[in-house]
Amino acid sequence: MGTEFALVTFSVMKTQSPNLERGIVLIIALIVLALLVVISMQISYTTTIDLKLVRNQGRELKSYYAARGVATLAIARLREDLIEDGGLFAPDSYLDGWASGEESNEGDSGYEPEHDEGGIFRKTIGEVSIEYRIVDEARKICLNNLALEELYLAESGQAQSPREAEPPPEEGEPPKEKLDPKALAEERKEMTRGFIREILLQLDVEPGEGEDLVRAMEDGAPYHALAELASIDGITSRLLHGHTDEFGHHPGLADFLTLHSMGEVNINTASREVLIACLSARFPSQAAEYADRILDYRASPVAVPVEKPTDEGEGESQESEVPRGGIFTSVDQLAREIPELADIFGSLQAGSETEEEREGPDLLSEGERLRRQLTVRSRLFSVRVIPGKPFLRKEYFFLLKRGLTPDIPIALLLWEERELPPSGAPNSIEAD
Repeated sequence: MGTEFALVTFSVMKTQSPNLERGIVLIIALIVLALLVVISMQISYTTTIDLKLVRNQGRELKSYYAARGVATLAIARLREDLIEDGGLFAPDSYLDGWASGEESNEGDSGYEPEHDEGGIFRKTIGEVSIEYRIVDEARKICLNNLALEELYLAESGQAQSPREAEPPPEEGEPPKEKLDPKALAEERKEMTRGFIREILLQLDVEPGEGEDLVRAMEDGAPYHALAELASIDGITSRLLHGHTDEFGHHPGLADFLTLHSMGEVNINTASREVLIACLSARFPSQAAEYADRILDYRASPVAVPVEKPTDEGEGESQESEVPRGGIFTSVDQLAREIPELADIFGSLQAGSETEEEREGPDLLSEGERLRRQLTVRSRLFSVRVIPGKPFLRKEYFFLLKRGLTPDIPIALLLWEERELPPSGAPNSIEAD
């Protein structure tokens, strides 16, 4: 009996062994297959990531070189504008080519350039569609005027170059007094304090708080970036950069202050707020009215005679008037276009004052100080470049310094790359 049971058991075990082996082999095969699937998925994922990284790097290189191409375009526009305006001492305004906003190769989009910062240029370079705008930095108030030592050194350096000289006075104008660079820097510093106080008032900052902010700004000058102002107690992001609501964009300090200018404000390009801030130093109650009159003159048509044939005869011609916006060719022209501003320059050009009136230091010195803070010529221009999708990852900012004559090379002083937020929309260039 025992022998028979052992034989039966052996026979059963012998018949089950191949099935167990096949099951083990199947399990091993499934495990190996699962490992291969995981490895292939990992390789596929890594390859996909690498391809995306390479694609993004390629796009960044393309957008970078497109932005460098824009720098060349902007330099060419500024130089061409200087040549067209006659070169030496030509005034700058929003009627110049650098601010026209005419599109180069994208056709007519119906965009009408606003007289706020100049128009938007759109161009396609290779595969990259870009938008860029050339901005006159002299349209803003130079914050680093508060740094007397830095400004004094800059003024001293300018005085050593004959090409940086002031234009000669026009016929009938009194010769301009030559001031020591340090004295000029002190005047600019003092007046800039008042300009910034007025800007803060326009941004609804209380006078006492504004005085504290100006003092804190002065303590921190010179600045290398406007973002440094955020470290001052009382200057919030809303005050620095402004905000947007259902009524539109409300500006902040960054819209009216700059670190990149020669220290003067261009009356042909300055915004209403900046003009009010400048004029408030001399005309606190009439500043807004006079600023509006300056803007009206800049936007007013000026008759330009153009000959065209008449219907009566082929050989005859008549003059027609082509409207063109007004341009201040000199700061002294303010006195001619807006007589109420004549006391800025002493009204001596009109010959209406006596010798005793000419010696009135309180009136004339105040006006002369303001006069030295204004200009019609700009030297520093910033350019902001935003590539379109799918290259919309970074924006590029660079600064150009233009000489007074076309033969002086335009220098690239600053180049910055800034990451855009994921949507890119808040930083897109839009027509105001």
